Amino acid sequence: MLVDELSAGHGWAHGPPEFEEQPGEESPTVATEVAGADEAKRLIDALAKFSKKHEIDFVVEAEDEVVDTIESGVIGKAIQTSLLN
Repeated sequence: MLVDELSAGHGWAHGPPEFEEQPGEESPTVATEVAGADEAKRLIDALAKFSKKHEIDFVVEAEDEVVDTIESGVIGKAIQTSLLN
């Protein structure tokens, strides 16, 4: 559902987001490589909207490092300052 929404109607520079199953992880990962601030903002905004609507929290990583979380649609400060500026 989320990945389908993100993929529809917009071209992604490095391909659309997709689910990845991570061995040993409890839930799948939404993975993509973003090209620039516009794609990062679109992805984070979509995750926040989905988080709020479906009461799902996300951990956001960049280059295999945890940046911050999106909880109940609220985007963490570290995401706002490091990924959205």
